[in-house]
Amino acid sequence: NIARNKIWGRLMSSKLSSINQAYYLGVGEYLGRSTTYDKEYLKSLAGVTPESIRRVVAKYFKTDAYILTSAGKRP
Repeated sequence: NIARNKIWGRLMSSKLSSINQAYYLGVGEYLGRSTTYDKEYLKSLAGVTPESIRRVVAKYFKTDAYILTSAGKRP
């Protein structure tokens, strides 16, 4: 809920000004999105669970092949 509410807040605050509304309508038109895309997007986020995130992370991110590096002086 917290993440979904943050996304909703960012979406709404980014579209406060008329110029931003026009921009996002243009981008949505270019991408073929409907004018109700934001509502549909937020509804789809309601179905996201911690388990579904874990499942996707396990599928696409391999955690057994990381290399740790640092920049700067060696100790």
